[in-house]
Amino acid sequence: MKHVSIPLENGVYLQRGYLISHSELRIRLSGLALKLSKNAIPGLSSSTRDLTQLCGRRVYIACKQSLVEENGVLNALEGESPIYPGPRVLNQHLSVSSSHLIYSLEQSIAAEVRSQLTDPPEAADQPSFSDYSNLHVTSPYTRGPNAHTLSAFQLRKPTTVEFSSSPFSSRNSTCPPTPRSLSPAVSHCGEPPVFVSVLANKRCRRHLGEHTGCWGTLYSARDDVTFYVETDNAEEVGVELEIYVEVPRNNENMATSEESNLPPVKFLGSAFFGPFTENWGQKGAQLLSRRRTLMGDVRISYMVINPIKDGPPPSLQVSYKHYWRTRAALEIGHRGMGSYYVNPDEKKFEKPAQVKENTLRSFQSAVNYGADFVEMDVQLTKDFQVVVYHDFETVITPRKKRRGELQNLSVAVKDLPYSALRELRLQHASVLEKPQTYEELDDDDLDPFELQMFPLLRDCLQYVDPDVGFDIEIKYPLELKKGGSEMDNFFERNLYIDTILKEIYQFVGNRRILFSCFDADTCAMLQMKQIRYPVFQLGFDPDYADIRQQSFENLCYSAKANELLGVCVNCDDILRNPEMATFARTLGLILLVWGSAANSSENMQILKNLGVHGVIYDRMQEHKVSGTMSALKASKLLSLASKNGPLGSNCTSEVNSSQASPVVTRRNSLSPQTNEHLQPDQLLPPPPLPNTGCDSDISGPSTPSHRTHQSLAEHFAALHVAVSQLNASESTVNCLPPTTVVTDQAQV
Repeated sequence: MKHVSIPLENGVYLQRGYLISHSELRIRLSGLALKLSKNAIPGLSSSTRDLTQLCGRRVYIACKQSLVEENGVLNALEGESPIYPGPRVLNQHLSVSSSHLIYSLEQSIAAEVRSQLTDPPEAADQPSFSDYSNLHVTSPYTRGPNAHTLSAFQLRKPTTVEFSSSPFSSRNSTCPPTPRSLSPAVSHCGEPPVFVSVLANKRCRRHLGEHTGCWGTLYSARDDVTFYVETDNAEEVGVELEIYVEVPRNNENMATSEESNLPPVKFLGSAFFGPFTENWGQKGAQLLSRRRTLMGDVRISYMVINPIKDGPPPSLQVSYKHYWRTRAALEIGHRGMGSYYVNPDEKKFEKPAQVKENTLRSFQSAVNYGADFVEMDVQLTKDFQVVVYHDFETVITPRKKRRGELQNLSVAVKDLPYSALRELRLQHASVLEKPQTYEELDDDDLDPFELQMFPLLRDCLQYVDPDVGFDIEIKYPLELKKGGSEMDNFFERNLYIDTILKEIYQFVGNRRILFSCFDADTCAMLQMKQIRYPVFQLGFDPDYADIRQQSFENLCYSAKANELLGVCVNCDDILRNPEMATFARTLGLILLVWGSAANSSENMQILKNLGVHGVIYDRMQEHKVSGTMSALKASKLLSLASKNGPLGSNCTSEVNSSQASPVVTRRNSLSPQTNEHLQPDQLLPPPPLPNTGCDSDISGPSTPSHRTHQSLAEHFAALHVAVSQLNASESTVNCLPPTTVVTDQAQV
């Protein structure tokens, strides 16, 4: 993992970086993950998952790597003592084919064994046995007078946890000796620490367990706990969860001032999980005491984040994951110019956009009205093409066998190859509410290229004005609280995100990019797999089963635990509860909003006054006139004018009129540095596409793609002339290459 160590106030050093060669295993426990058996602890009369029934006793949970890889070998027997049969064993004849040891254990020996499972007196190093006459062990390998006499049968003394010598494990570690992210206090341990985060105030950031005795974290029925394990190979690693229960103090005066708030604890039991052959799933295990008594069970969910395969060379020269420049609130076009497909109920209070959503024309039209960013939704087809489309399903209308009736049939986008999406007559899910007729099906559905549904993300990156940023929402289905999922049998997350990231890296150029997703695990992967672009978590929606979507507080805690830049929420919630904006700023999170209420100019101004950092809204033509310059481009031109002299009276006046006043952000991050090595030819506009004579209002510089579309030529020509003066002035400066350090006005 490439990382930059950031010292915290308690001396712990955390990593801020991205995965290169190692994987990260995340173990997550909900508030109902632990079930204690009846009488597992005093006062517990029945089995329960409700930790509030523990008579006020606090529970701490710790995690450690229990089985790790060293030089390709799993040394699970290291430190274990061999156990031999005793000298008073009576040999009995067995058949030659038998190779099994047969034990006959009577009640007296059973009682002796149970007594040895308790902690012996300090003076007794070896357990002693009084009677072995009833223990019979026979084996074909020990028959005859020349059989070798072995040492006395003995049980290994139970291991006592010594937290003073090792804060993470009482056993000898087989981990590689060089930890990659350690606090100074535990660097001698030789075992990578297991950091933890909890969906709670002041505990949401990654930290070591707060209990300095067992290095566990407080666990209650309201908590959602995540452990972070760095590993070379998740298929060859296991973790052990240890449960500790609070006990009364023997002498309150013995507690120091630093430990006064930490109660003494006793080990209750542990549960082992691993190896992890899948990248995502759930596991369950029994909770066993040191006497191997069943104390309950533990259920976890886990996720393995692998580094991106065949991605760009790793680089730390530029990163905006934790950077947001102080400026006025960004204006972001929702799916371009807004939602186009509106059901009849929504039409009563919401107008549809004039241009089809998530199309090239919709994106470029938003640019013409001064959008700083355009929001879009991306997902994969069956043949792993990255397309822009909002819904998980589309609609095809086949004919029934009888009477020639038509029926609308929903088909998942993930189940269709890209060629089928472009060639078949597919419609939006909004048509499901009305029957189809043969006359409608007989009509040609030959929209121009820039109005076609399912545009490739690479086409959007190449054809849309490069000065507008892309807010890319990664579509990934979530589990629903009522049962089921938004989409079953979806792509594996690592493969899904790797495919999208590689597409962006190949065609992004110098464009600003924001990532967002409703799924918290997908956000975590986006954050860990790349270092260039910031990530926002979308939410919140109580209809989802994920607890991280149940409240605004949990959404913010989840974003903080994953070290995201911010959150993006429905503006209705912010307008009803303005203190939410203050809460997000208190945590140092950037706040973006979306929703139909933001389409009102009055509400938009209220949101900006509350300090939101970006507003995603529809129908930008109702708020701005065509030809408006975006605030980001105006800031760029103003910076160029200050460095290279005026760009012309018209350009300068336009810049001054479009320059927005800055707004203060609470984000505490370092600004990127200035790049002095500039290439003058990187801002030259690419040649326009050939003309097809198709009408469209798209304008903006473009680069040729894998196919030729004449319909864009006349629309790109207008912008080609309009920016010629700008390009001539900018030919002496450089727009950042993707892997170089940039000036702060060139990016978000």
